[in-house]
Amino acid sequence: PDALDDIVNMMEDEEKDITMIGFDKFFPFPQDGTEDITITQDPSHGDLSGITFTASSDTDAAKLAQWTLTYTPDPNYNGPDSFNYTVYNPNNPNNGGVSDEGTISIDINSINDSPVLGDIANVSINEDSDTTFTVLYSDVEDALIATAFSDSANVVVSINSESESAEITIDATNDYSGSSSVTVTVTEDKEQIELPVSVSSSFVVTINPVNDPPVITSSPSSTDVELGTTFSYQVNVAD
Repeated sequence: PDALDDIVNMMEDEEKDITMIGFDKFFPFPQDGTEDITITQDPSHGDLSGITFTASSDTDAAKLAQWTLTYTPDPNYNGPDSFNYTVYNPNNPNNGGVSDEGTISIDINSINDSPVLGDIANVSINEDSDTTFTVLYSDVEDALIATAFSDSANVVVSINSESESAEITIDATNDYSGSSSVTVTVTEDKEQIELPVSVSSSFVVTINPVNDPPVITSSPSSTDVELGTTFSYQVNVAD
């Protein structure tokens, strides 16, 4: 018998059902499950599972034996892979009914994996203070650029973006208290990919009010008065 070669195309990170065919021109396969298949060389970048045999009742089709299995590539792998197999026909007396090796060649096409950015914890700081923290992100293929946006003009966000992390500083305008939503967006480097993919994560910034002490904003100019004299001054105070 012959174990037929084949070429399979598939996408990265997807499973593929692959059919393997044995052919015997002179000795039809019994089509009763006694024919068999042996994987003689496993794939280098994936796994095989679930081999099943499909019988045929057609006389002409009995020259063929068909098996199906599932090929699962390694995560994020793209490129070539292959495995070898032999078929066994108990009706063929030659070479013990075993074929030479057949090869299934697999071409795994790449996909653009999205960046990964986890949830960012909410931030709470006191009025007239600031805080700095780091967010982490990743992409199996590309460098990343991070940006940040606040929906309040009173909450100022600055960011120092690196390829896998960013340092974010939250500051508020003087005497402001309240809350704002801040959104961090991570985008694939546009110089390295034609259609960059972005992901975003939002968190809430709460600025807690602080009881500020009163402040004297104006006072009268100095003057001389006689002891025992009654006088009055106007003093302006803000809080």
